[in-house]
Amino acid sequence: MTTPITRYFLEEPKPRSVAFRYGYLAFLLVLAVLAAVSATHLSATARGRYFGLVIPPTLLLSHLGFQFRWPVPVKVGLRVVTIIASGAVLVYTLMAAFN
Repeated sequence: MTTPITRYFLEEPKPRSVAFRYGYLAFLLVLAVLAAVSATHLSATARGRYFGLVIPPTLLLSHLGFQFRWPVPVKVGLRVVTIIASGAVLVYTLMAAFN
């Protein structure tokens, strides 16, 4: 019997085209680089200066964890880190919105 949690962490990724998987991966890497470059050009007192540095790595972890085939320990590790990072992004977003 599989529980929803084990199914979530251990299910194989849905088949997608190679162009989608690697195209989106390239897009996320470019987005991460552009976010880092734009963060260096903002002033130190700019509100939400580091927000662009939080979202691309989370999307990248999610894409790697759920769209590619990995050995089971790597897959579970990536998915756990993705969930933790998503929670951190949520907390960071709420703190930035209400401060």
